[in-house]
Amino acid sequence: MDTKPNSIAVTEHLLTANDGYDGATSLSAPTVLEIETGYKETVARDGTPGSTFWAFRDFRQKRFFSRRFTFDPAVVTVNAFSQVAASLTELGVVGSQVVPISGSAHMVLYNVTPSTNAIVVKGDIGWEAELMIRINFIIVN
Repeated sequence: MDTKPNSIAVTEHLLTANDGYDGATSLSAPTVLEIETGYKETVARDGTPGSTFWAFRDFRQKRFFSRRFTFDPAVVTVNAFSQVAASLTELGVVGSQVVPISGSAHMVLYNVTPSTNAIVVKGDIGWEAELMIRINFIIVN
């Protein structure tokens, strides 16, 4: 059996009016990547970030969840074009402080979807009782 990975050919070209791009945007160099499988991915933005934010929210949760976290637009810019990275950690009380801990529950993020002034997150806390959880966000625009 051949275990050599398949090669993927990638080509890049600038969008034109034929692609529905009118050129009336300040976004830098929009491109379409065509992979030999026929899959096309449109790159809406690329280049230097204009802003980077960090935020976290604490909540209680068990098992599967879908939560919408909202943000004050005067403080944090988040929209459908924001690039968002998120992580989960369990919280515990050490001394008199609530701090991140590495508990026994496994945690999974399935979807992180930015929208206007909000981020919707779907995930799973692998525990039958509610735990104190912190979700950390890095938001890049």
